[in-house]
Amino acid sequence: MTRISLNKKEQTMSVPVEIVKALVLPAEKLITAVQSAIGKIYEPHYIKKMAQAKAQEIELLGNAVRNNSDLSIVISDKKIKIKNKELKNLILSTQQQELNYLLKQYINKSNIADKAYDILMSDEANVKIAPEFKTDWFEQFFDCAKNISDEDIQLLWARILASEIKESESYSIRTLNVLQSISKSEALTFEKVCEGAVKIGKGYHIPCFFGPAFGFKLTAEDLLLMEECGLVHSITTLKLTCTPGQDEFLFSENSELAIFAKCKQKLKPNEELSIDGFQFTKCGNELIEVIGKKMSSENFVKFAKKLKSDLKIFCNVHVYKIINHKPLQYDKTVDLLN
Repeated sequence: MTRISLNKKEQTMSVPVEIVKALVLPAEKLITAVQSAIGKIYEPHYIKKMAQAKAQEIELLGNAVRNNSDLSIVISDKKIKIKNKELKNLILSTQQQELNYLLKQYINKSNIADKAYDILMSDEANVKIAPEFKTDWFEQFFDCAKNISDEDIQLLWARILASEIKESESYSIRTLNVLQSISKSEALTFEKVCEGAVKIGKGYHIPCFFGPAFGFKLTAEDLLLMEECGLVHSITTLKLTCTPGQDEFLFSENSELAIFAKCKQKLKPNEELSIDGFQFTKCGNELIEVIGKKMSSENFVKFAKKLKSDLKIFCNVHVYKIINHKPLQYDKTVDLLN
């Protein structure tokens, strides 16, 4: 620590000076992190001219490969072609296949990084953050994402990348491995499942009583598929704690509303409050934030009404509107269940 001595009227005062590392914008941190994982050749398309960015970086890579290969290579507009009549029989060779494979992987990784850059640049807050990041995480991220070519799935990966830039260790490597193995149709099924998810405590659940009355078209096959993908557990029982005299507590919330409950009667020894349903795994809980689809406010109120009916002997249940998220504040003057 550096100290500064100030002399005044023969008195000396030592003042500690903290050396603070300069903060950076999220997009700047992204560029550094991506370059550490996939190479210095990467630059987001907004740094160069929009139309020329991808062409220039791919041309750089193409020239580097061409200078070290005996194949005639042309790279243009994300398409890889090899033209050489004398080497026609080598086009299907291992060398050509490996070249196509590596270039396609680079394009996939670059596209995901560009989408993450767009997400960070569109953030209205755009608050400066600490520049440190874990290189290992980003290397494993791009290793998992390198074969993702579908634009919609690339956007999911970009959201994860942008979130990791803002807050380190937002997503586990296990979640990356699970997402890597999921097809687009499975991702769409998970999106449908998320619309029936309600947050209770620290995790998401799909209560068994959800069905056509709630507007859901989930099937047993959908839930079984999600279980096989490692996103949802098989049917579980969520036990609820109910203590008379306890203050009104937050039971569940979505982006707009919150369910509060207050116990009014002590349970007998052979009684318990529980909800049967499908609990999301740790990976599922992380990915539901990426998907962004959750239970609608309309169905959230239906869920609260069902709780109020089932638990009326033991609990009072109320629904309040959220009026502020940071810090959380609720309008408790109006109960939406009345």
